[in-house]
This record gives sequence, structure tokens and C-alpha cells, in this order.
Amino acid sequence: MGETELPPSDLEAQSKKSPEETLSKESEGLVDTSLEGKNFAVVFSALILCMFLAALDQTIISTALPSIASDLHATSSQYSWVGTSFMLMTTTLTPCYGRLSDMLGRKIILEMSVLIFMIASALCGAAQSMQWLIATRALQGIGAGGIMSMCTVIISDIVPMSERGKYQGFLGGVWGIASVLGHVLPILGGLITDQSTWRWCFFINLPTCGLALVVLYFFLDIKTRKMATWPEFKKVFDFIGLGLLMVSLGCIVVGFEQATDHGFGSPASIALIVVGAAMFGVTIGHFLTTKRKAIIPPRLFKNPTTVLLLLMSYLQAFSFLSSTFYLPIFFQGIKGTSATMSGVHLLSFSLTVSAVSLPTGWLISRYGHIRSFIRVGYAIACLGFGLMNLMNESSSTAVNEIFPLLVGVGIGMSLQPPLILLQAAMPVSDMAATSSSFLLTRTLGATTGISISGAVLSTSLARRLDRIDGYTFTGTPTTSDDYHALQLVQPASVRQEVLHGFSESLSMLFKIYCPFLGACLLMSFFIQRYSLKEAYVPKSERPPAQSPASVAESSAAPIRMHISPVTTTSAATATIDETIWSELSRRPSETTLKSSQDEFQRKGTEKDGKLREEPRSIE
Repeated sequence: MGETELPPSDLEAQSKKSPEETLSKESEGLVDTSLEGKNFAVVFSALILCMFLAALDQTIISTALPSIASDLHATSSQYSWVGTSFMLMTTTLTPCYGRLSDMLGRKIILEMSVLIFMIASALCGAAQSMQWLIATRALQGIGAGGIMSMCTVIISDIVPMSERGKYQGFLGGVWGIASVLGHVLPILGGLITDQSTWRWCFFINLPTCGLALVVLYFFLDIKTRKMATWPEFKKVFDFIGLGLLMVSLGCIVVGFEQATDHGFGSPASIALIVVGAAMFGVTIGHFLTTKRKAIIPPRLFKNPTTVLLLLMSYLQAFSFLSSTFYLPIFFQGIKGTSATMSGVHLLSFSLTVSAVSLPTGWLISRYGHIRSFIRVGYAIACLGFGLMNLMNESSSTAVNEIFPLLVGVGIGMSLQPPLILLQAAMPVSDMAATSSSFLLTRTLGATTGISISGAVLSTSLARRLDRIDGYTFTGTPTTSDDYHALQLVQPASVRQEVLHGFSESLSMLFKIYCPFLGACLLMSFFIQRYSLKEAYVPKSERPPAQSPASVAESSAAPIRMHISPVTTTSAATATIDETIWSELSRRPSETTLKSSQDEFQRKGTEKDGKLREEPRSIE
């Protein structure tokens, strides 16, 4: 839509309403005009489908990986790089998508991401070597990063803050939706591996991507602002920050990958990790001082609550996503199950995340108490990981199912609420970059978590299995044949020792995840509570006050406002033409609106007006 003018008669009718009702209706007009009763369900379904694509490929590969490694003759390092290359590109590029969408538009970034992901899936399925597969998995990560970032940002665009919990709960439960169709991910991944070929784990993405692109093209209509020209883009985009971020994260991830092969005593590994960490510190310093639009908003580092939320997100992703990668090894290596059955055993872990995430979002939208859900979730997940240390070569099926189920309950309760609280604490102008930065912590946690867990597992296996009399340790098992061979070790007493050593090595990972979730629980008691009824707009970003002369001069002028086809509380408020605030606030006949603005300046907030001068804790 273009510009819409409100005639004086409509203005007079509007001025008779209460200030709160008027401001609320202004926001609702921008949000609901093109979505409510029209294409909201279709748009939301398309976003869920896109998010499903990225979640699908992260999970389906876990149970098929042993067969892939066997077929393509993977080394121990290459085995882990199949997952790490995907996470590396997702991690390094995810934060830039928020700023890119601010300048180029949400829809084009999302569509390009889905297209890249589809092409990469086809290339992965056609891989003839591990080097080929690793490279195309990295390309998949580029597309997946854009998909996850844009889906989160667009949901925040089209859903009011007070209702965001229920819809973000759907996105959080996408790992569960991707669990129903692949546990139906691991089940589907394992079934494809056992009954057909692992290549269909990637080819199955093609029709899904094609459907998503069609739906996005015809139904997703987001026009939040004019696309930036190349000169404008060059002037404001933070190229230096992006380069520093990519190099620093790349050094960190590669350093941990080196440690997987050579241990943490390797000079090359230590050097890369130290250099990467130092450069990451320099990168943060750059974001705090740059005059351009920083890829990661500097405000994130100035508020203790937002810093804690980002750290909690990192530790949770480190534990949760790493466990989904290594749990299949427990069932295939220690229990001797097939790829299909390893997916069956993981059902309780995956389905529970989805089943809990969805109602958690609805309850938050209805009752609030967002911090309570975060705390209870972390507590249950911490308990679950602690109990998973009891899983070993002789543990019962009930133990192997119930303890992961506890972790799933805790993760489901605490997966998306930190993002909602983070958005409530940040200004609407930084909403896209804030959401992308949150996803950075999640993908960074997964990337480093998988690498560190792999290094810990390799080191522990070498120490435990190499000292067993009658058994020759030849390296960390990586293929389905290697896992099957563990069940054939003779005599039985030696086999028991080998399986016990393998079990104890995997338990080392759970011993890491448990205190990490405990640390998240502790930090959750230091975060402030923010209202979900308001959106933060800093005073510095508000239009300037008008002089008395200009007030009298323009008292009869019509109000002009831009109505975007798809906007929301966050993005819509930020993109309202500056004239609407100044016009509404300066008309002598609109005493109620003027009073409302004075009240805003005095209290720093407006109930349900969805505009705040500063992020306000409501303890």
C-alpha cells in the first residue's frame, strides 16, 4: 500500500477516543490491515516450513552419519567436519542477515537463503567424497543461517510482543516438528540409511524447498522500507565487523576441530583458539565503537540482562544440540542398535521438546511469568543431564528413555523464552539484528559444543580403551562398521570392558552439559523482568518536538502515514512515518493525544501504546 491520508473528520472522531485506545489502534492498523483474516495463516505456515528445513538437516544427518562415513571412507576429523562445516557457516553468517534484511528487505533474503539451501542439498546428495560433502554442507549452512534468522525476524515483525510467546513457541517446537517427521528425523534418517541410501537424507529436502519457495513468492508480502541502493549500502553496512567476526569464529572452530584429531595439547589447536578468542574480543570492541550499523547492536553488551540472556543461550545450545549429535552414538555404539532403532530410542528426547515448547509459548502469552518458565526449564534439564550419567551398557530401556525425556521437558520450556525477553529489552530499531545475534549464540554454542564434545570423547576413549588388556585401540569409532565391531570383540569379558569404557567416555559429555545448565539456572535469577506489552523505542530515535508556531501553522493539515502490508508491533512502530507522531502530538484540538505524549515523557512508558523511552524492568 502507499500513503493514506486521514481527513479532519476522521481525526476529530479519533481524538474523542482515549489516548491508550488511539495509540493502540494506530499500531493495530499497521499490523492487522494485511494479515488478520487474510494471509496470516499462510505466511506463518511458510515460515514454519522454512524453519523446518534448517532443523531437518541438522538432525537427520546424525543417525545417517556412520553410514555416510563408511561409504565415503571418512577419517575421524572428517566425520565431525560434516556437522561442524554446516555449523561454522551458519555461525559466522547468521548475525549479518538481520542488518542485511534491514537494508535489502526480509523477503529477498529469505528466498535466497531457501534457494541456496536447496541447491546445496542436491549437491550433498550427489557427493562422491568427504571433501565434496563437507564443502556442500558448508553451503547448506549459509542457507540455513539465513532461514533461521529471517524466520525469527519475520515472526517478530508480524506478531505483537504480547502474543509473540505462542508463535515463537511454534518456532521453538520446530525441532519437535522436525522430530515428528524424522524421529521422523532420526527415524527417517535411519530408515533411509538402512533401507535405501543416505543420499535421500539430502534429496528429500528438494520438494520441501520447492514448496516453500512457491508459498513465499505468492503469499509473503513484506515491504517494511525501500531497498537500499549500493552507495547507501556501502555507506552504512559494517564490512569490517563482519570480516572480524568471521575470521575470529573461524579460528575458534578450526582450533577445536584440530583438537578433535590431535588433542588439546596440540600447539596449532591452542594457537587457533587463543587467536580466535582474542580477535572475538577485538570484534566486540569494534561493534561498540563503530559509526556504522554494527552487525551486533552495541546495546546488547551494555545491559547486564541482555548479556546474561546471550550467555544462557550459548550454554543451552552447547549442551542441547551437542547431545542430539552424540546420543545416536550411544545407541549404535554401546547398545548395538541399527540407525533406525537409534532414532526410535531418541523419540522421547525429541518429541518432548516440541510437546513442551508449544504450550509454554501459549502460557507465556496468556499469563506472563516468563522468567519462571526459564528457571524451571533449566532446573529440569540440569537434572536430566545429571541422571543421563547413569546410562551405560547395562542400563534398561526405561532408563534410556526417561532420562532424555527429562532433558526434553527442560529444553522445551526454556528454548524460546530468552529470545522473547531479549526482544522486550531492546529497541525496535535493533529487533532484526538482536534476533540474529541471539541465533549467533545458539549456532556458536552448537558449533563449539560439537567440536569440544568430539575432542573430549576422543581423548577419553584413547585413555580408557588403550589400557584394556587384550584389546587394540585403533582410534575413535566413526562408521557403522566400527560400532558393529564393538559388539563382536572377544572374549566377552574384554567386550564388556570396551563397552564400559565407551559408556564412561560418553558420560563425560553429560558431566559437562549438566553444570552448564546449572550455570544457566543460576544466571536466570539475575535477569530483570520486562513488560511484554511494550516495545522499546529510545528517546534519541523519536521525532523532535515541534515549536508553538509550527503547531498553529499545521493544525488543519491531514495526517499522512505509511501502511506496510506486513508489519508488527516491533517493526511497524519503528517504520511509522515521522510525521504521524509529530502531527498527532502538536494539534491543539487533540488534547488527549498531547496529554498522552506528556504522560509518556513523564513515565517513560505508555500502557498498551507499545512505545517506551527506555527498557523498563517491572519487578
